[in-house]
Amino acid sequence: MPDAFEPADYPLFRTHIRSWNGLVFINLDGHEPEPLDQILEPAMEPFARFDVAGCKVAHTVSYSVAANWKVVLENFVECYHCPSAHPEFCRTFDLNRNPGGLLNSPAHPKMLLDLGEFLLKPGARSNTLTGEPVCRTLMGALTEADLPAAVALTFRPTTSVILFGDYGIVHDFQPVSPLETRVRCQWLVSASAEAARDYNIESLIALWDITNRQDWVLCEMTQQGVGSRRYVPGPISLQQEPALQVFRASYYAMMGEQ
Repeated sequence: MPDAFEPADYPLFRTHIRSWNGLVFINLDGHEPEPLDQILEPAMEPFARFDVAGCKVAHTVSYSVAANWKVVLENFVECYHCPSAHPEFCRTFDLNRNPGGLLNSPAHPKMLLDLGEFLLKPGARSNTLTGEPVCRTLMGALTEADLPAAVALTFRPTTSVILFGDYGIVHDFQPVSPLETRVRCQWLVSASAEAARDYNIESLIALWDITNRQDWVLCEMTQQGVGSRRYVPGPISLQQEPALQVFRASYYAMMGEQ
């Protein structure tokens, strides 16, 4: 470039980066976003006993789903499809006490949070294939007497964190193109847990890996239907799909639309 070229006039874009409970959030908005601590304040107390900041990532899987990210999110936030699509998941997940996919969401002007207890069936001590813990070293300061312990947080539209007494799982939803979504899943365990001694990867990821792959098939089938020239959107069942209505409303709120 000529001598008159000023590199400072062509900088990289700045991003907003914040850390919360060991999770790092990146915001690409050109304006200062709402403080992350303020948005997530309702989750501080429920998360405290799991000590997420003191966890480590035991395993990561990135899935490529041939569907638009909104199709993937709509599938993720409702569970009326669970009994027929996820028999393994429904062994321990209590659908009767988790109606419609909605948790105890605190009020937020843009409906960014869905927060509440992840309720398991009586007798289940964790959300696993057997209902038994898959990691001998429990999260934070939890003891065997605390089981089952579970809390779920959806931070629309990008992230879900579900914590159990023995492990946690983080879903990150990343749009790649109008017809592809990358979903990164990270399984968390206590920092003091040792592979092969306290857990093995196959058992740790088994339930959610099976459930995820079942969901991606459904999402890709739905995307094929949406792509049909005869496709017409159907109505939402507010009895079975209230979380979908909230997700769509939050999307329009974030887009500044009515």
